[in-house]
Amino acid sequence: MSNFFLSIIIPSFNQGRFIEVCLKSILKQNYKNYEVIICDNCSTDKTKSILKKYKKYKNFRIYIRKDSGQADAINFGLKKAKGLFVTWQNCDDFYYPGAFQVFFNTYLANKKKSDCIYGNVNLINYNNTEATILKFCRVNLFHLISEGMVITNQSAIWKKNIHKKIGYMKNYYNCFDYEWFLRFAFNNYEFKKIKFNGSIAAFRIYNSQKSSNYSLKDHARYDKIVKDYRSKSIYKFFNLKFLSFMSRFIRMFFFLLNLELLYIFRYIKNHTYINSLVK
Repeated sequence: MSNFFLSIIIPSFNQGRFIEVCLKSILKQNYKNYEVIICDNCSTDKTKSILKKYKKYKNFRIYIRKDSGQADAINFGLKKAKGLFVTWQNCDDFYYPGAFQVFFNTYLANKKKSDCIYGNVNLINYNNTEATILKFCRVNLFHLISEGMVITNQSAIWKKNIHKKIGYMKNYYNCFDYEWFLRFAFNNYEFKKIKFNGSIAAFRIYNSQKSSNYSLKDHARYDKIVKDYRSKSIYKFFNLKFLSFMSRFIRMFFFLLNLELLYIFRYIKNHTYINSLVK
């Protein structure tokens, strides 16, 4: 059996309306060398009855414990993980068929050197419709500082041993994912884009989710994270608006080279909307 064993951590709290879609999307994967670690924060909705059905699967581990937030739940799962690669999937999001096989193929194609493997996502609404593909380009410290989240956990995996070297998620309410990918890039780990133009996973967007409801405190933390990483890098010598412009220009140039004209048109048309969704 391949040593490409994948651990998927699923932080859960009162998402009974969505979580089974997420879990079924994992069960339907044709690549089976994985484990699922569900970390439920003592949910009071129908989540409990749903999770009971998944106890029969040997590669599903379910932990019911009081946590101090999503990042805490993810960290708990990461420390329990046995995989060479790890990730977390929000229980209101899900994978598309063949996603794990694409990750595995990319791992082999890159001669097992990739630290992080990532792909595109579809943005969908509450009812699983209105899909808009979000195509990622290059991911590195420059693009992360310049534009923010140019990668998402929904369609990314990374080597578990990196956590032992640079730590786990910061216990923030929001922005902990952004800070993690910045820390990852700052420490010179490699991001590898999969050679598949479709989407690996679906990222659900709806009014009551955390990422759609940034508070002033969340915005202040986001700004501080950017400021801290800029101050430690060469990019501190450049205006942030200039960096943002250059990052977008490089991305558009990349899409032009790949004749992604329709996507460029859609991106420009929906630029403000998409940015607000993945901020």
